[in-house]
Amino acid sequence: MLIQSAAWLLCLTERSPTLTQAREQVRAVLLSPVPMQIWQRLLEGQGVDLRTYEIVLTKESLAPSVVGVVAPQESWIHECDARLIGALVRDLGGGRCTIEDSVDSRVRVDQLACVGTHVCCGDRLGRVHGPDAARTTEAARQLVNAFVIRDYPPLPESIVCEVMAASPDDSLLFMDSN
Repeated sequence: MLIQSAAWLLCLTERSPTLTQAREQVRAVLLSPVPMQIWQRLLEGQGVDLRTYEIVLTKESLAPSVVGVVAPQESWIHECDARLIGALVRDLGGGRCTIEDSVDSRVRVDQLACVGTHVCCGDRLGRVHGPDAARTTEAARQLVNAFVIRDYPPLPESIVCEVMAASPDDSLLFMDSN
């Protein structure tokens, strides 16, 4: 979808004559060092020490406490509530309510199971990285509530059903049921 969207933008801004050529152009840029160079410039612009940043990326976790969350039964993931997860991370200190609030960059939720995934009892639904054992354990209990699980698979739904273009000849209809 990223390649398709970027290719459409190249065509609509007349930077590529055809959608096929635009896709090739996008793939070439994504495989080049350019995206990483741009990312590093953005980080440097925010005052990030890139050497420290690279070291931190090699670590499994910087949080004092990490708690895994597992499926309570064999089931299918039907929904995952991003708002609840965001509030959970914020409440652990990983986000702000006001500009004055500090952010604990060690706090996060990761390894989330995807909607549509079949899980067995004990399979990982996600992990919570928190500031201390008590708060992280409580957040892990809350993370279970972010998932809607049922004993049957969810129906596939289309993520993108239509892309509109400048003229009817340029329109493209595609479905993605993943």
